[in-house]
Amino acid sequence: MRAVICFLIACALLIGGIYLLLMQIFVSSMIWGKALMLAAILIAAGGAWLWGDFISPALRGRQDLDA
Repeated sequence: MRAVICFLIACALLIGGIYLLLMQIFVSSMIWGKALMLAAILIAAGGAWLWGDFISPALRGRQDLDA
């Protein structure tokens, strides 16, 4: 259950950061540097969390099966 909640929070961080970045680029009449920095931080945090806890162990497990 804990892994599912962590996965959902990491995905929400990643999606929220991407959404904020796209809204700043395409919709906002004025680009705010702080909003772009926040979007970059959200994307980095969500991506790192997903990579470290879910993607990398899955790839490592697949490589162990091939060897």
